[in-house]
Parts: sequence; C-alpha cells; structure tokens
Amino acid sequence: MSRRSRGWRFWLRALLTGPRFERALERNARAARKLDRAVREVLER
Repeated sequence: MSRRSRGWRFWLRALLTGPRFERALERNARAARKLDRAVREVLER
C-alpha cells in the first residue's frame, strides 16, 4: 500500500509539473463553471 501511495504521489507531481497541466486546468475550470451554472439553475427552481 505504501508503495502504491508513493507511486501516486510521484504521478501527481509529474502531472502537476507537466506541460499539459495548464490546459487540463483550463478545461477543468470550464467544466466547473458549467456545473456551477447547472446547480444554480436547479436551486432556483
């Protein structure tokens, strides 16, 4: 289990320092905004 968590940490660090991270973050922000809008619409009903 410890080996698995260590691998996950390394993978996460590689992901955070990767060149694709900024693009992924942008995509996630867009998805979060869409989700937020959907939640707001549901709450207004």
